[in-house]
Amino acid sequence: MTKRQAARMTKTNNASLPKWAPADVISHMNNYRSKLKHYAANDPRRDCPDMLCRLLTYPDMQSVWDALRLSKKMWPALVFAGAAGFAFCGPRGEARLTPGQHQAYLGKVQKLSADLCKMLRGTELDRMLIERLDLYRDDVGHACWMRFSEILDSVASGARFYAAASAGKRTHGEDARRAYFVRHLTGFFREYLGGPRRELVAIATAAAFDDPSFTARQVIRLAP
Repeated sequence: MTKRQAARMTKTNNASLPKWAPADVISHMNNYRSKLKHYAANDPRRDCPDMLCRLLTYPDMQSVWDALRLSKKMWPALVFAGAAGFAFCGPRGEARLTPGQHQAYLGKVQKLSADLCKMLRGTELDRMLIERLDLYRDDVGHACWMRFSEILDSVASGARFYAAASAGKRTHGEDARRAYFVRHLTGFFREYLGGPRRELVAIATAAAFDDPSFTARQVIRLAP
């Protein structure tokens, strides 16, 4: 599927998506698209809904979503979609730190978010905090059953994925984005599926960047 075909697909309704596409990820993509007006023209997040659409429509992606359904972690498909969107935007501003400083920073983020998650879990404050966030409300405006501590738990997990993604040789330009994406998803699969699952990383990278020629051999080179 070409970029033009994927773009046309994003404008169709959910009935046009394959049956194996996870419903929660479809909802996430649609919600993301509805918020694009809040992002600046040069914000890389503006490209994420189309990227998510490719992850939901490339035929080979069925094997990735099927593998994620076997994970015993909470919301594996939705967390994968979030991780892919985050990684697709490329390295962030803290990339200016030295490798040692960067890893220390991520370690601190992971520890603080995990500690605060433990403090909040099961408390009334946990429920009250989530009600203040519009991102986690249903169609009629009621706060969803998710708790703020679960967001913090995702932050801690994200810091672990990011630490794995940012380790290794630095690259530049579009190569840096792709390398970052590969390392980030490799870290995700280690966490959620118990191993690097390079064949799945290759499929997801090929779909995300609309490059069917991308292979597992390139994954090994970028994330040894």
